Amino acid sequence: MRFTPEERAFLDKYAADMSWADFIRSWVFDDSIPKRRTRNKFPVKDRELLGQVLGILGESRLRSNMNQLAKQANRGYKEFTEETQKTIQNGC
Repeated sequence: MRFTPEERAFLDKYAADMSWADFIRSWVFDDSIPKRRTRNKFPVKDRELLGQVLGILGESRLRSNMNQLAKQANRGYKEFTEETQKTIQNGC
């Protein structure tokens, strides 16, 4: 469904921790419908900062490097160079 900005604001305000779908179902049909368990809709307090961090991670090669290290670890490769150890420490 598409909503106007006003409708979105209404849903955000009144749906509280329910998903929009559950909120609309309970309003349209019946309040006795069992609610689905969902995660908190806004678990991060500083969404703007999270967006910046994820953007920086997306631009870096860190994700790719960590994936390669995980593959090596899963294959039983145990010898890491000093550079690899530094990469892991920087990733942490």
